[in-house]
Amino acid sequence: MYKSLTLTSIYVNGLPSDAISTNEPNKQQVTALVRDVVKHLKLEGILSGATYKDLGQGSKAYEYQLDDLKILAIVKRLPIMQFEKDSSEYKYIDLEMY
Repeated sequence: MYKSLTLTSIYVNGLPSDAISTNEPNKQQVTALVRDVVKHLKLEGILSGATYKDLGQGSKAYEYQLDDLKILAIVKRLPIMQFEKDSSEYKYIDLEMY
């Protein structure tokens, strides 16, 4: 059962590329994801940095540089919610994986 999921957002020029996972990625996995986003956007340059910042409440950030371009990766743990149809109600749930 999962009570939360992890959202990893890679920001390039202010635009996010998001990935959701059942566990938190390590630094090497975040760097690989950043490289994939850079490749997908057809950007070129030398990727450096991976400066870690604790954002509090379980969230963290990694700052990278691609030449003069700053890239930000944010990793957040989010609760799983279910919204009731035709209502303003919602609840937190556990998610059972197949």
